[in-house]
Amino acid sequence: MSNDTFLYVFLALAAIDLYFDMVQRTSVLICRIGEMHMSTGGFLNPSFIKLAFPLTLIKWGWVVYWAWTGSTSQVEPVHAQ
Repeated sequence: MSNDTFLYVFLALAAIDLYFDMVQRTSVLICRIGEMHMSTGGFLNPSFIKLAFPLTLIKWGWVVYWAWTGSTSQVEPVHAQ
């Protein structure tokens, strides 16, 4: 896998993860402003928000896979003399 492919997939996953974080943060702010109990915020979230945690695991799993396959190091070839 090239570094460009890794970066594009990671940025796409990070953008979706950021959107999910903003949706959850909005419900927390609504509860604080409305002086409601924080457990009420769970009812304000849409049903697709249950995908937020697995998406975060996938995003960081992608980074671990990239590091494990060796794309993080630049190995210089050894020249025989």
